[in-house]
Amino acid sequence: MSTSRRLTCAVLATSLTCLAGCNMWPQARFKETRQLMVSHEPGTGVDIQTKNGAIDVRVAQVDSVEIDAHLKAITQERLDLTDVVASRLEDGTLYLRVDWPEGGRRGSEGCSFDIRLPDAYGANLESSNGAITLVGISGEAKLRTSNGKIRVENHDGNVLADTSNGYVELAQITGAATVDTSNGAVRVELDDASSGPLSIKTSNGSVHVTVGPAFAGELGARTSNGRLKLVGFEPGEIAEQGRRNCRLQAESALGTAVDSTSSVRSSNGSITLTRRGG
Repeated sequence: MSTSRRLTCAVLATSLTCLAGCNMWPQARFKETRQLMVSHEPGTGVDIQTKNGAIDVRVAQVDSVEIDAHLKAITQERLDLTDVVASRLEDGTLYLRVDWPEGGRRGSEGCSFDIRLPDAYGANLESSNGAITLVGISGEAKLRTSNGKIRVENHDGNVLADTSNGYVELAQITGAATVDTSNGAVRVELDDASSGPLSIKTSNGSVHVTVGPAFAGELGARTSNGRLKLVGFEPGEIAEQGRRNCRLQAESALGTAVDSTSSVRSSNGSITLTRRGG
């Protein structure tokens, strides 16, 4: 091979390596935590979006909405010019965003939020490369992230959780639960009063679901390359059962009529379904 051809190949290989792993921006080494206070409006929701950061929203013994915004930027100048925008929409919803300077966020820049509030009804939370935590609120919760786990606890309402490369845990949910993740395990525990339904889908992760006495309706579960285990269901509730799939016709122990369909799906993971007694 000629010298010029070898040089061309070397340059091409270097370029490809840089495209695959180089970051054109320096690391976000400049950090600052800003504290904001917003007046509380009872019974209103929260709408929060961020990138490269976690979101933690929970009910606490506070009088106003307390916000800690943990910012990181590639230069001190960009950090100083970045604004954290907290306002109320027409319906009272708390609106929280980050306004980055000069064309938007760069490289590894990001912001994490810690929010404490007296109560909230409804949540729309979206992030990337960050976990989402929601504790103690009510109403419908729509939660979306990537490369981050989702955790919800003591939630009075429906939950829609969507992530990739993240673990999902929903504990004590009074409404329906919809979960979609990949490369992550799922654990869902419904409150005793929740009738469902459930829609759970994951790949490369196990699923553990616990339902209470109010849960009812048809439930289908299927896994590939994993085992299926049923705990606490009455024989009459099990319409079909195999090593990797089952079909249940659950009846509410509270005497309420429920006509709904639930599904649990996993690949490369086991599924455990548990019926908790009343």
